[in-house]
Amino acid sequence: AAAAAAADSTAAEEPGAAEGKGAAGTDSAEEQGAADEQGAADSTAAAAAAASSASSTVRLAPLTLHGIGKVYDEAHVADMQKQIDTLRAENEALKRNMGTLYRTAKAELARKDDRIATLQDQIDATGS
Repeated sequence: AAAAAAADSTAAEEPGAAEGKGAAGTDSAEEQGAADEQGAADSTAAAAAAASSASSTVRLAPLTLHGIGKVYDEAHVADMQKQIDTLRAENEALKRNMGTLYRTAKAELARKDDRIATLQDQIDATGS
């Protein structure tokens, strides 16, 4: 690309360069062919360099199934299913424990209220 830009600036400065002729006004076919090959090699090298730098920065999107999400292999799906089952079992156990704690706390509050009522009755009976 830099060689092409230099060639363009040279063409603007030299009177015969626009017609494919050098400063002397006559280029041989071999010199013109060599210049064309060099320009093609430069552009190919520049394209290869751009592709290699682009490939290191460009990341491919994950495969998707009908645009919904990632496609996973069967082993990964099996592992995820096992984790889901484990978490569901843990969730159920926690729900049971919470229910038990709630019922226990409710029973303790009722017991405490009964005890307070009993003690209040004792105070009222002795104080009268």
